[in-house]
Amino acid sequence: MRDLELEPILDLLAGARAKTIEYIAALSDEQLDITIPGAPWADGTIGGVLGANGGHEMMHLAWVDDAVGAP
Repeated sequence: MRDLELEPILDLLAGARAKTIEYIAALSDEQLDITIPGAPWADGTIGGVLGANGGHEMMHLAWVDDAVGAP
């Protein structure tokens, strides 16, 4: 991947994100409420862990925006 330009890398990431969102959307409320043994994030449910992961992503995106001076 080191030889790729930025746009193809961003396209790969966008594709992976779309598949992740599609997968999460297919989960039922009951599945999202299942507790993951030993999960240290959020309330320990699948939905909680996925939500915490989304918040983690937002933190990194804010760091990037700050670094590049985005509005």
